[in-house]
Amino acid sequence: MMRDALPHQDRLRTRHALRRFSLGVALVVVLALGLWGYTTPSMRLAWESVATMCGF
Repeated sequence: MMRDALPHQDRLRTRHALRRFSLGVALVVVLALGLWGYTTPSMRLAWESVATMCGF
């Protein structure tokens, strides 16, 4: 009978770590794309409008 290379607990821990790493990379990519989108001319903030909304 063949035995698994990793015990069940270690496989779950490895799978959980891989999932967290993948989600972290996905989050960084989404945030980077969103931040990059603000550098395009059509997405720039009108700071005068923001100041008006804040009451300044």
